[in-house]
Amino acid sequence: MRNGIHPARISEFRQYVLARAHGFDDIAAVKESTIVIPNFDRFCTTELPELVRRCALTNVDVGAIIERLATRWKAIPALRPPPTLNETAPVMHGWQRLDGKIVTSPITAIVTNTVYGFAVDIFFRDASKLCHNRWRAGTWMEWKSFLEVKAVSQQSVVQYSPNSASIYALEANGNCREMYFDLNGGAWVEDTNSAGRLDQYLDGTVISAPTATSNFSHNPSAARTDLFALGIHNECMHSCFTKDTGRWSGWKSLDGLMISQPVAVWTKEPQQLHLFGLNPDHNICHKSWDGNSWTAWENLGGRFISKPTVVAQASNRLHVFAVCTERSTWHRWWDGHSWNNSWEHLSEKTVSIQSVCIDDQRLDIFVVGTDSVCRRRRRNGGSWAEWEHNISGLFASEVSATYIPPPYNQILLVGVGTDSFCWYKLVGL
Repeated sequence: MRNGIHPARISEFRQYVLARAHGFDDIAAVKESTIVIPNFDRFCTTELPELVRRCALTNVDVGAIIERLATRWKAIPALRPPPTLNETAPVMHGWQRLDGKIVTSPITAIVTNTVYGFAVDIFFRDASKLCHNRWRAGTWMEWKSFLEVKAVSQQSVVQYSPNSASIYALEANGNCREMYFDLNGGAWVEDTNSAGRLDQYLDGTVISAPTATSNFSHNPSAARTDLFALGIHNECMHSCFTKDTGRWSGWKSLDGLMISQPVAVWTKEPQQLHLFGLNPDHNICHKSWDGNSWTAWENLGGRFISKPTVVAQASNRLHVFAVCTERSTWHRWWDGHSWNNSWEHLSEKTVSIQSVCIDDQRLDIFVVGTDSVCRRRRRNGGSWAEWEHNISGLFASEVSATYIPPPYNQILLVGVGTDSFCWYKLVGL
């Protein structure tokens, strides 16, 4: 059970936030009349920051919304204590719980290559601290809490060197915080110079969670880190760190007008950086960088309520997924030269989407449905298999999916259950 909201209402609250923040007032009005808040004070310290963040992206008057919530949403009798493991386990069907931390923010997972071999490092924000755990060779470490942060956004994590990862989050003052993690030592790097970086804050005001991407896996000898966020006028902002300069370029506008966090991904051959976002008409837009210049924004159409989910497959193929206004999943792909003619409907009512590339022919998507249950669909070549309903689970946030290469050759799923604990599951291919 998630603190502050009845578990049956979690997915309805998430839909309400998306609808209100993106201007779908008719949908939001219906949801607003049915959501139940048992403890408004607790709600203000748990769920409200997400609502504020989303409203800030679209200049929605969050004060008016809070006033409406305080007067309209009715109280209900005190809820019983959070469910025990024995009570929760039956609905998780093979998922295992990582005890030791109550998780109130989404988890970010990244596959890293350390001196010990492949690992999966997971991060989340616990009140005022960033927390970390690692899966390696079938075993989890103990939870560790480290740096104090004043983050108001979800974190973005990239590996930018053989030994180091960097974590980015937006703080309340509008600056982006950069933190460093020693992948081999499993500890935070306090001395930024030893991590090869000169700055710990990227000055300049942005209003969205940052999106970080690195081409380290494609070009380790000339690795760079690119950071994207929305500026105060909802334009797409970009900053870049390269080894040649040894510093950040500073925030620069890439124009465009967006209502979602930008999403970026690299392709290997040719090495290109692709950028996506949701515009005010709820169309997904795209532009790319070829090493010298950016293309103009192009409109890929659709009518969506979520930021896109993008995965690079093969050397030059991109797959884009998004949730449309009726909550179903849609898909479009790029073959290195052009986009397919139209969006492909994959059905399945969805709150969030994660995609994982297995090889040049195979990719999987994992969604958390409006019923909070996780499901999978696989694509081999150009054909989709049917939806798999045996992944199961019951989640209060998106589920992170990461492919662990051979010798493991499995997909690790990590998510926050409705009991506010971290749950994980290894699934075969």
